[in-house]
Amino acid sequence: MRLSGSIDEYIERHKEDALKVQCAKLAIAKAILQAERNSTIYADPRGDNDVFERAADSWLAYMLRDLTRGLGKAALRSAFQNVTIVNFNYDRCVEHFCYHWFQRVYDLSESESADICKSIKIYHPYGVLGPLHYQSPNTAVPYGGEINARRLIEIADRIKTYSEAVDEHPSFVGSDITSTNRVAFLGFGFHQQNVDLLGAVSGPHVTMRCYATTQGVRPPRMELIRNHLVSAFNVETANGFFFEALSGSCEDFWAEYGDVIVQ
Repeated sequence: MRLSGSIDEYIERHKEDALKVQCAKLAIAKAILQAERNSTIYADPRGDNDVFERAADSWLAYMLRDLTRGLGKAALRSAFQNVTIVNFNYDRCVEHFCYHWFQRVYDLSESESADICKSIKIYHPYGVLGPLHYQSPNTAVPYGGEINARRLIEIADRIKTYSEAVDEHPSFVGSDITSTNRVAFLGFGFHQQNVDLLGAVSGPHVTMRCYATTQGVRPPRMELIRNHLVSAFNVETANGFFFEALSGSCEDFWAEYGDVIVQ
């Protein structure tokens, strides 16, 4: 496993071996639930912690603050009309945080917050652990929750390999990427298969502006990334592609480019 680069690469190499794929998916499901529980935005069901005690300065807080600046409760839906979030991970951080943020900042009820959150376009090309309680009370998988072995198997079945995601790409994102001309990559590894997956649902673009966090990416790879994005998004001319990168955290990025992204 350690020689494969990532568990996703390992699964792809062994996609013909159903047992190895199933075991890997079980490990992913267990690890992601634990990561949610250890995250700064985990909300203890007993109320022993404040979701925003450590997350007030997170990029999620910055994003929601900028998107909703100047908007009252009645206009909240409009903040997300032109926003599409593509999460290549399996966690529910965005969905979970937004749900609590609206209640705290706008004093919305749980049902009002749920209604707003359900209108936000969030896609998980590789699947997701399951719905949160406000999304589907009867089949909910609590954020960072403790689950038994039977439920773990059920959750693992929702996780897709790269091949499975490619087979299902027509239902993923669709026109949202085709019509956009501005993309922000946060914590994105620029793995070829993920860029290709975005390109598979993209249409031709006259211009495309991309902004990204590139911490740890060496200069020689930056040129490869740029060329790959031009090809994936089918930008008509090289002069029509604009790429700005920040070698920092997502919080650093949003402080620098937040106003540009949401304008």
